[in-house]
Amino acid sequence: MRKARKLAGKRQDIGTAMTALHQAASDLKVTLTEHATAMMRAGEAAKRLDAFIAQLRARGAMREFTKMFKRRRLAAGLRGEGFMSYAVAELRLRRALVPLLQGGGNVHTATLFADVFGS
Repeated sequence: MRKARKLAGKRQDIGTAMTALHQAASDLKVTLTEHATAMMRAGEAAKRLDAFIAQLRARGAMREFTKMFKRRRLAAGLRGEGFMSYAVAELRLRRALVPLLQGGGNVHTATLFADVFGS
């Protein structure tokens, strides 16, 4: 966006702005995607993520996640340290799953959970 703004100048009309945006995208070797397409893809990705979390729950893996969270939170408390909330831990899990689900590979929950909790 910065490059596009710089190319368009201070007083740009829509045509100049669009030309500058496409030029900046070309210079940076990135692909522009229509808003509706991007939103559709994001919605589909969110559904895949929710479905995977549901599978983890069905297999009992989320119980293991919760147990690991409780163990680590207790250990941090005994050391006099703070620890993330469960909501933050679950958000970190979801964020860690995104690239794994996009790549289509196998997800190893033990490794994934350890990564979420930082060890």
